[in-house]
Amino acid sequence: MKLFKGIDMFGAVRDLEGPQVICVTTNGVVTKDGLVMGAGAAKGARDAFPWLPLAAAKLLINLFEPIETYTPDLVFEYGLQNVGFPDRLDRQIFLVQTKRHWKEKSDPELVEEALMRMGCWCADGHDGMADGPSAITYHLNFPAIGRGGLPRSMVLPWVEKLPDNVFVYEL
Repeated sequence: MKLFKGIDMFGAVRDLEGPQVICVTTNGVVTKDGLVMGAGAAKGARDAFPWLPLAAAKLLINLFEPIETYTPDLVFEYGLQNVGFPDRLDRQIFLVQTKRHWKEKSDPELVEEALMRMGCWCADGHDGMADGPSAITYHLNFPAIGRGGLPRSMVLPWVEKLPDNVFVYEL
């Protein structure tokens, strides 16, 4: 894991070449407009990729049963999911779930589980984008410490376990 402080992840990855996976921390709430991505890093992703909320919602609805229903909204628990990337074979977007509902603080157990799954995925290179995991770079905003409300000191040990091909951005 490599940590970059004071750098906006979405600006940093925009012009990179080669296989890249953009990992975005999100919640599990789907509305008629798509996955809720109204604040923090999720908003940055929504602004950079306007198609993402609807694509993410369709994926979650097709793969999972909701764990709760707030009429008309649905709440999903998914941990880590690959949304893909339209028209680019060398780029993908992963949703890294740190909250169940956008109104809540991040759940430490959910964050730890999502980061553990991400670490395994990144180390094994299961995305079919390149010949092995070392050729792929994963980019993740520092999870759960901004809008998620968790102390950095709680999350840092989980982040430090991520493999060397993961770049973490902290504003």
